[in-house]
Amino acid sequence: EELKIQNTEKLGVAKDQLTKAESKKTELTKELNKALAKDKECSRLRQLIEFANKGRNIIGDVEKDMMDEVRKKMEERTTYYFNKLIWKKNTYDRIKLDKDFQLDLIHKDGYSCVGTTSAAERALLALSFTLALHEVSDFNSLLFIDTPVARVSDINRINFANVLCEISKNKQLIMTFTPDEYSPEIKNIFDPAAKTKVELALQDEKITVVK
Repeated sequence: EELKIQNTEKLGVAKDQLTKAESKKTELTKELNKALAKDKECSRLRQLIEFANKGRNIIGDVEKDMMDEVRKKMEERTTYYFNKLIWKKNTYDRIKLDKDFQLDLIHKDGYSCVGTTSAAERALLALSFTLALHEVSDFNSLLFIDTPVARVSDINRINFANVLCEISKNKQLIMTFTPDEYSPEIKNIFDPAAKTKVELALQDEKITVVK
């Protein structure tokens, strides 16, 4: 009887401990489920971050390859147009573009000479770069050039006119000349090729009229 009483008391204590343990288990199970859910969410986020980083690296590599390809084409086409425009055939080697597409002119002897070119040659460089940019980008917009040969003389004018006449077959060109600029050598080349020719005159110093 004494042993029964002792075991009954122990059983009551054990049941109370079991009840508390089961309650604690329920709470811990809820916390575990929340932690597992967060871990899955974090794992998914880690996967997305890893994927994004890989994608960014791939896109960066593709962008670099595309920019390098475009830069190479721009160098080739700018050099091509410049050689067509310039009368000096044995002075300049090629045109080089850096990563920011800053233009440099390389001499036949291998050194940079863009800073020592004449105003006319710099104008031809700018025109060559513009023509190459239109061609490579496939952005076939019209090209407007104001007083294009103001700083160009002699054979450079003839080269300029011949190249632009060739370009005008696939691109709309609008050019404005002063009377002095529209010299006979320019006139003989442009007049037969011009679709429209308009002469502007100043009237009473205030009104521009079309002749």
